[in-house]
Amino acid sequence: MTSRTHFSTHRMRFQFFLAILPLFLSAFVTSRGQLLIQTVVYLAFSLVFYAAPLLLTGSVRALLWMYFVLGTGAWVFLIFICHLGRVPVGSLPDIVATSNLREMAEYITANRLWPWLTAGAIAASFSIVGILRTPLAKIPPTWRKSALALVLSATAITLNWDFLPVVGKLFPSPASDVAAWEAYPPGLFCLAKTLTARWTEKPGESAPPFNVVRESVPTEPELHVLVIGESSRWDKWALNGYARATSPNLSAMSSDELASFSKAHAGANLTYLAVPLILSGIPAENYYPGETVRNLMGLMKEAGFTTAWLSSQDTSVAPHASSPADFEVKRVNTLNEVAYYAYERLPFDGELLPVLENFVGYDAKRKFVVLHVSGSHMEYAARYPAEFGKFSTAKDGLYADLQPDKAKKRDEYDNSILYSDWFLGHVIDLVRHQSRIATVTFVSDHGEALYDGPGGRLGHGSVDASEQEQHIPLFVWASPAFRAHYKEKWQALQGNRDKPVGEENILHTIADLLDLDYQGQDRTMSFARNGYAMRAGARVISSGYVIKPGMKSISNETWLVPVRVM
Repeated sequence: MTSRTHFSTHRMRFQFFLAILPLFLSAFVTSRGQLLIQTVVYLAFSLVFYAAPLLLTGSVRALLWMYFVLGTGAWVFLIFICHLGRVPVGSLPDIVATSNLREMAEYITANRLWPWLTAGAIAASFSIVGILRTPLAKIPPTWRKSALALVLSATAITLNWDFLPVVGKLFPSPASDVAAWEAYPPGLFCLAKTLTARWTEKPGESAPPFNVVRESVPTEPELHVLVIGESSRWDKWALNGYARATSPNLSAMSSDELASFSKAHAGANLTYLAVPLILSGIPAENYYPGETVRNLMGLMKEAGFTTAWLSSQDTSVAPHASSPADFEVKRVNTLNEVAYYAYERLPFDGELLPVLENFVGYDAKRKFVVLHVSGSHMEYAARYPAEFGKFSTAKDGLYADLQPDKAKKRDEYDNSILYSDWFLGHVIDLVRHQSRIATVTFVSDHGEALYDGPGGRLGHGSVDASEQEQHIPLFVWASPAFRAHYKEKWQALQGNRDKPVGEENILHTIADLLDLDYQGQDRTMSFARNGYAMRAGARVISSGYVIKPGMKSISNETWLVPVRVM
């Protein structure tokens, strides 16, 4: 029995080493830019999670299974760390809920993550075999006593963190939401809290009213459209100087009716954060996704507009910043229905046009509609019908200097922009034929790295929120009736086309354009005003890092990066 227990103890030590190896590697990577003492403390706190299972079972084999689960999570954590720079633990449910398996597979392939996953699978296979071959044995009592002492000590320390000398004032408690982003497995706490919030969320919570007063109400009918794009880059539109003719419809419009802003930036580089910033007008550094906020849909409803939300995307984005519209058409895509949408192709954006036409024909004098489209989201080739596959490096040699697979991705991305231009052209034509006081505003949620940003990444959501992910297209089209009725404001907006603007300005600008006055309004945030300037200190949320206002941190720069579009 002694040799059997001795053999099991050695096997357990080996498995324990395999489980914590990714933990130490990830701690080493995340230590860059942090205080050394913070890294040491967070790593020590992480080890508490490896001691805790000793209190849950007396079986060596059961303990090794728990270590296997923790070690697998650490390996995934390490992959994220090395690829993105940090792990958006609290964002993972939202990222999963807004993706499907086809998109994930393309992302993994395009960013060459399969070797990592393969190595992890091989290690997992050996671990499973080792666990199954481990003889049944009991855990030494001294191990369990030591684990209990460690867990109790860690609990006491974290509960009294703010009273500790030095460290209590330098950085947050390892048990805080902020720390959960920085270490594994404490990040599991953050993930569990996020999942619990998603499943127990009660929709329909009311935000404070705007108390809208409209200074002057036009006698003519009105129609205003906001199109929220997806993963679109400013520099990939021919309208903005791109070499390929990706925007023939918008390029054919005169500058008198269409304003293209050259220095627009996203508020975040993930959809589920960027869309609420567009709708709410809240600066990035003041936004927290757990709070219900006032939004553009509510503003327009208070102002007497009949509203609609038409989406080819999912409904899981912006649950706290989406006031119910009078009419809604959208995909149901939540964490509770993963199996349903796992292989589903997102609808082409053009499938929204008949729905938009029906709403435009609805008998209401004043209408406002938001179109949330799939745009240029990965997988790019699935965003447009085959007839829009016009651009190819094999034909024009534009990206002949790139590897064939990378050139193909850029070709497919450009084709998705061509389709977005076709879609926007049809939206504008539909609105133009209504002969109303009308506007169509297009803004992308964020941009996209196409192997040309830091680290040569593809996609978005990186920790540095690169210029490629920040620089977005922003177009505003206005009907002749609008330009005549709001002449001075339209001229002011046109005059600000080359000034830096952000998604935080959208709500304020639309309100200002339509003479909407409301409680707490800040007209300096409107770029339809003479003398507009981007506010000092504007920031962008990177990689899903959101901290609640007032939460203690070494520096907010950890989560908020400077605007790179100037």
